[in-house]
Amino acid sequence: MAGNRCDSCGKLAALTFPEEVEISDEEFDQETGHYSFTARIVRSSECCGVELKEANLEVEGDVNLEAIYDEDPSLRGEELEMEVEAECSDRTEGKGRGLKTFFVVSGTVKIKRPGLGRDLVEDTFSDEIQASHMDEL
Repeated sequence: MAGNRCDSCGKLAALTFPEEVEISDEEFDQETGHYSFTARIVRSSECCGVELKEANLEVEGDVNLEAIYDEDPSLRGEELEMEVEAECSDRTEGKGRGLKTFFVVSGTVKIKRPGLGRDLVEDTFSDEIQASHMDEL
């Protein structure tokens, strides 16, 4: 694919800002508090909406489960679940021909017990990719 040519109409196309963040492959270890997931962002052609570039960011981190269990020992051994809220923003570096654009995926990982009605613990994350390093589809 040469440049940002739309696969649908063949025009050289401007690319959309990756507004949605798709979360997949969510894993949460209730023993260690370790979590991981994949955050996917996509840039599509403005003319036809065809996906042209993507980035899959592998995010992982840890939450302190012992603090939860110290506060409420009855939660030990209970089923916990992870919820991810993510958004995409951008930032730039440099000026003129040296200008670089980065897409930043950031958000919150919330650990909950189903039916409890509140978050037990939250962790924040942030990862980024340079726009020119996104994979072509």
